[in-house]
Amino acid sequence: MNLNVGDKIRCLRHEKDITQEEFAAILGVSCQSVSRWENGICYPDIELLPDIAEFFGVTVDCLMGINETVRKERIAVTNVCTHCNPDVLFSHRSAGTARGNLSAFLALRQES
Repeated sequence: MNLNVGDKIRCLRHEKDITQEEFAAILGVSCQSVSRWENGICYPDIELLPDIAEFFGVTVDCLMGINETVRKERIAVTNVCTHCNPDVLFSHRSAGTARGNLSAFLALRQES
């Protein structure tokens, strides 16, 4: 998965019309840290993510660029596959990928 946290922070910061220095002061970090995040050099400390998300009024998932619909689909596939016919799941596990789980999910939907 490609995380674009820095791009999202830059976009949200521009929407709030605040500088890197102002944002850094709010979080208690250096403006260089904010610059490095926004330029994709590094990521914010994981403990800062909830504070950053709250400041901008978004979820941490949104901040990390995780599409809510895709996240829910992944959860649904995982939940279905843990309850499906072991023979169907096993036959699709051989691929050893998420594609195998999706195939198992689709196979179950066709059986229903």
